[in-house]
Amino acid sequence: MLCRLHQFIGHMEQLRLSDREHAHLRALCLFSPDGVPDFLTRKLQDYQAKVLRSLRTTCQPDDERVATLLLQLPVLRTFTGTFIEDVFFVGFVGDVSIDEVIPYLLNAER
Repeated sequence: MLCRLHQFIGHMEQLRLSDREHAHLRALCLFSPDGVPDFLTRKLQDYQAKVLRSLRTTCQPDDERVATLLLQLPVLRTFTGTFIEDVFFVGFVGDVSIDEVIPYLLNAER
């Protein structure tokens, strides 16, 4: 699984995403309607449609780039939340659930 993550990261680096493209892909992931209650599905689909329109505008006139970027998103679905948490947060916060740490980080004094 870690090897696939390294391959994915390498491929994303080769694509040389702009900050805007990166933000669009993050928003598409954030507003994914998968696994949410039915009453939220339509709203999230609307948000995704808006983000997609904005991504297309950002990448104009290169429709192939939009397709290439969007085809990267299914790869992310192969990584479980637990795997991502283990890879990125255990070294940072120790062997603690990220669900327990986020509220603490959000309330920490700056």
